[in-house]
Amino acid sequence: MRNDVHIWAETYDRELADVFDVQQEIATAIVQKLAVSLRPELAIGRRSATEDMIAYQLFIDGRVQQQGLSAAGMRSSIELFKSALDRDPKFAAAWSALALDYWALPGFVDVAPKEVEQFTALAKDAAERALALDDSLGAAQMVLADYEHTLRRTSAAEIRHRHALSVVPGDSSIHGGYAAMLAETGRLSESLRHRQIAWRLEPLSGSAAFQLARGYLVAGRDDEARQFAHLSRQLGLDSPSIDHLEAYLHVRAKDFAAARDLWTKRGDSEESRVMLEVLAALENPQLRPRALLAIRELPPWNFLPFRGRLFAACLLGDRHAEVE
Repeated sequence: MRNDVHIWAETYDRELADVFDVQQEIATAIVQKLAVSLRPELAIGRRSATEDMIAYQLFIDGRVQQQGLSAAGMRSSIELFKSALDRDPKFAAAWSALALDYWALPGFVDVAPKEVEQFTALAKDAAERALALDDSLGAAQMVLADYEHTLRRTSAAEIRHRHALSVVPGDSSIHGGYAAMLAETGRLSESLRHRQIAWRLEPLSGSAAFQLARGYLVAGRDDEARQFAHLSRQLGLDSPSIDHLEAYLHVRAKDFAAARDLWTKRGDSEESRVMLEVLAALENPQLRPRALLAIRELPPWNFLPFRGRLFAACLLGDRHAEVE
């Protein structure tokens, strides 16, 4: 804890009228200093960083926006990272963060299938640019690992995930990304362990809490899944994925009306449309073939492999539907 007190010891002496500006300034200063203290790869002077303090401030602001995982926040963070890179094209950490944004956005925000392809290409390009500048960036390695996994190159994905963990073992998002791949390949207990590690590393992250809720749902530990889904909302996560997860919990409890309300609330998203078909099939088994066909036609969302296909298939007793 030596010198840690200085992180919090800034003095701000302003008029009361400036209180809100001061609060924002304090928050920004704390975020900046914690970013350096807890994420050494972001410190000024390292290969992944920048000497341009304006670019660095844009990057920090982008990270703050990125953490909320809302549609507006993630799109805002993309623009902030791009602005930072306009000032310093060799800012590797900004390329890495931008890659993560491009990769994550289709999983947390409903976008058109064509946009998924565009974001995937942008994510791959940004990750490769980051690693060309600094091959120690774990987040960029994770994006490329997930990319390999979407192409069914599981061995290559495993190698990249493990390398990312060896480079930055204390990065919550890397544990979460590896957990997603482990879950889709059937290694559920390992996946849950990495989700638990991710949340312990970042207990104030709504995303980490939500991913742990997902892991508990798959493990059949519904009470804990419900608890962490609720916690993710309390921590500020605003994503359709929480509604989808809670809807699955309602289905498991055979509260089809509550599940239908949540999926109807989400309008015409692909997952909502398919899951309403699944609910109809659960209530009328004669509709099962139609629902299974709808599952097979569901787009394979790249960042959240358990969205839609696996849950829907399992509900109807067909574990093969999610991969056909």
